[in-house]
Amino acid sequence: MKFLNTLRRIFFTELRTIFTDGGAILLFLVANFAYPVIYSVAYMNEELHDVPICVVDSDNTESSEKLIKYMDETSELKITATANSVSEAMKLFDKGEVNAVFKVPKNFEQNILTSVQAPVSLFCDGAYFLFYKSAQKALIKTTGKMSGNIEVKRLMERGFNYNQAIDASSTIDIKVFQEYNQSGGYGSFLMPGIIFLILQQTLLIGIGLLGGSMKEKNYFRFYKVFDNKKGGIQALILGKSLAYTTVYLFNFVLSLVILNNIFGFPEKGLFLNQLALTIPYLFTVSFLGLAVSTLFKTRVHSLMFLVFLSPLLLFMSGVSWPLEAIPMTLRALFSVFPSQFAIPAFLRLKIMGVGLERISWELSIILIQMLIYFLLACFAYKKVIHKK
Repeated sequence: MKFLNTLRRIFFTELRTIFTDGGAILLFLVANFAYPVIYSVAYMNEELHDVPICVVDSDNTESSEKLIKYMDETSELKITATANSVSEAMKLFDKGEVNAVFKVPKNFEQNILTSVQAPVSLFCDGAYFLFYKSAQKALIKTTGKMSGNIEVKRLMERGFNYNQAIDASSTIDIKVFQEYNQSGGYGSFLMPGIIFLILQQTLLIGIGLLGGSMKEKNYFRFYKVFDNKKGGIQALILGKSLAYTTVYLFNFVLSLVILNNIFGFPEKGLFLNQLALTIPYLFTVSFLGLAVSTLFKTRVHSLMFLVFLSPLLLFMSGVSWPLEAIPMTLRALFSVFPSQFAIPAFLRLKIMGVGLERISWELSIILIQMLIYFLLACFAYKKVIHKK
């Protein structure tokens, strides 16, 4: 009973500390709303439509005109300019008036009539991923349609009727279903992982900020009373972590449930399964943050150290770069952070809709980390209290 009373007192005291510290409010609440909204708006248009392009028709035949017409009919591209040469078209490209240049070479129709391969060219800036993706998709659709029509026409000239020609030309009936990421968009894959990392980093920085303030104001001396009680340090660490986890469960629901649905990102996983991963994840991060916070002598130190780690953790999480391409030594080094296991597991839960049994390995690692960091936080607090 005494343990629970101490736990409850610490819980409410820490909540008051959070909501009376301007820096903590900024990190714990404002940042966890602002970042997801900004990222979600940025990646909201996962597929671009009517990307302006310039066409260079060096053949000027019925076949080239038909191909260009097919290109303009796609939803991805819109022909907004024509040019007599590639150099002339590239001037428009350099000015930003068009985002791609499509060229039909000379002798295009002649090559088709003589059954010679008739290549076409598409120039697009690969640095702009969405432009490049839309242009490439439209090119594949257009050339596929043109090739199919040519094959059907040739078969009909050999005596096939239209239906027979369609059947004969389509030797393989391909139907593509994108089960998990239906739009094939970058945001649908990226957003849940980024937000899960934001939860970790803002929580670590916020706890470090509060720990730095306690060092600056010499508040750790007030915790000596807990060191003299049986289970006092454990209640102190659990009470603080429970306060942080409570606040961040609200952030989780806001950013990864409500905002996720508002912006239409994929949602296949069960909420309870996501919660079963998120709760131990947040406790693990809280325990780690409390242990690390004892190292910072000022508030600024926590910001300098933990903000520096954020881009590295994003890169090492496997969201922006495949984990298989990252050296094993680096992966082992960054595995001390819960996000390295939680993000891949959360993506499978949320986007693929798998059950908890499919993330049992990652969940086990997080639970082990939670126990280790709890003991580490208790040891760190005990050590810093004894110095006061």
